[in-house]
Amino acid sequence: VNEGFRLIFAKIGAIQNPKIRHFVSASYFEIYNEEVVDLWSPDTLKNLARTPKSCVSFKCHPRHGVYGKRLVQCSVDSATTAESLLKMGKATGAVVATSANMDRSRTSTCLSISLKRISKNKFGEDEEVVSTMKFVELPGSDMKGTMQGANTDRLRTTCKIDTQLSAFKKVVKTLADNATKYAHNPRPVPYDQSPLTLFLKDALGGNAKTLVMCMIAPSDGDFDDSMATLGFADKVMRYVRNR
Repeated sequence: VNEGFRLIFAKIGAIQNPKIRHFVSASYFEIYNEEVVDLWSPDTLKNLARTPKSCVSFKCHPRHGVYGKRLVQCSVDSATTAESLLKMGKATGAVVATSANMDRSRTSTCLSISLKRISKNKFGEDEEVVSTMKFVELPGSDMKGTMQGANTDRLRTTCKIDTQLSAFKKVVKTLADNATKYAHNPRPVPYDQSPLTLFLKDALGGNAKTLVMCMIAPSDGDFDDSMATLGFADKVMRYVRNR
């Protein structure tokens, strides 16, 4: 992500045209137990932990699409600023210790980057173009063999993660069915079943490009988890058909 910000500002710096202005902003949050927590909220940064005031709810606007109510949108003027903001947000993220990893993240961490370009048309009027990039780091689902030593909180978190991933799979499957056997009578896509799918609504069913990257381990003990992760990514890339 840091390299992405460096590339964005390098491209902007290479444009030598006084009639074109660029603005970059971003939001950073996590989904933990199906609750959305703003990692850049003043309350989150002050207490270095989630608070009721740092919780966010997603809403659908008929014109502007999905937006986060009370979600902080930070203006970013350089790659250095972006890196500092990401470090601050990461320091407040939730982790749950397991027998295999003491600092394992059990959240879906989401970063949204908005790029706005304002230029003059031939009539001297401002024309605005906005593009958005959305990054999501999914925690993955625990296999039965990896639940050794799990406490009640971890079991609850795992159930919530499974619910979130199931909602994601259902959305992807519905999109695939609407593009094939239900092409003449598309079915409603259940984006609202999870904050994650609602956040990714434009990325999954809009005019975006979707890319999936997998983190897997070479050890025999992680074989089942790795295969489950690869199987999930394969389904997403086969079913998602962006326009």
